[in-house]
Amino acid sequence: MSESTSSNAGVSIDREGQGITATPQPELLPLDIAERVVAFRHKETGTFRRHVFNPVTRADVDAYFSSMTVATERKSGNSMDYHIDMRTNVLKLYERAIKRVVGYSLTDGQDIMTLPNWKDRVPGVHRLRATEILVKVTESENRADLGIDPEADVVSLDAFWSAGDCGMPHYQGLIHRFTPPTIEHWRKLHNYSTRTKAVGGSQSQRTLHPKLNGVYVELYDELILSAKGYSVGGQPIGGREQCVSKMDCFHKITAISILFDKPSGGEVEELEEV
Repeated sequence: MSESTSSNAGVSIDREGQGITATPQPELLPLDIAERVVAFRHKETGTFRRHVFNPVTRADVDAYFSSMTVATERKSGNSMDYHIDMRTNVLKLYERAIKRVVGYSLTDGQDIMTLPNWKDRVPGVHRLRATEILVKVTESENRADLGIDPEADVVSLDAFWSAGDCGMPHYQGLIHRFTPPTIEHWRKLHNYSTRTKAVGGSQSQRTLHPKLNGVYVELYDELILSAKGYSVGGQPIGGREQCVSKMDCFHKITAISILFDKPSGGEVEELEEV
C-alpha cells in the first residue's frame, strides 16, 4: 500500500460548491518558499478562500502518519472488520501546519482570524480538502513515455504546490533518478512492511498494519541520484545532497512507493507463460 495516502484524493471539492483553478506550470517547483497557499474558488460567487501553510517539516510528516490507523480485527468465527482512519491524520497535519486563512468571515462580519480558536472554526471539509491538496503527489500520467534509463531507475511525479494570484499551478514531469535497488533494499522494505502488531485476546484480536513513511524516506535518501523540475534559492536543484536535504517528504515517499511498486519503464506488464 502506498504511504502517500493523499495521492488518490481529488482536487476539486465540487460537492461543497467550491473548486480550485489550475494555472499553467511554471518552470520549476520552488522547494524553499516560506509559505504554501491552497486556494478555493466558490463557484457561485467567484470569491477565493485561501489557506496559508508553513513549510511541511519531517516532524509534521511523521505526526501525520502516526495519527493514521490501518487495522483489521478478527471477530469470533471467520468474520473480519477493517478499521481505516485516514482523516484524523489529515486534520492533525492541518492543525500543525496552517498559518492563517483568508476569505472567511463570521456572522457579524469580522474576520475569522479574530477568534482565538479560528483553526477549529474553519469548516471541517475545507480543512480536509486543503490539506489533501497540500500533500497531493501522484505518478505522472505520461510515465510510459520515459523509457528505460540505462544507468538509473526513473520515477516521474505530478503535484500541486502553492497558489498564486491566478490559481494553483500543476507541476508535471518532476523527475527522480535512483540507483537501482539491490536485494538488500528490497529485503529492508519487506522486513518493515510485514511487521504487523496483534493486540487483544482470542475472542477479538486486532492487527495493526505498519506505516512505511520512515523506511520510504530512508530508502529515498540511500538511493536518490538526482532530481529535475525543482529549485532551491531560485536555481535548479543540485545533485544527491540537495535531494536528500531539501526534497519534500511527501515527494520522497511517493517516489519510493512507485519505485518499489512498479517497473521503472512504465506500466505493469501483462506477462504469460509460453
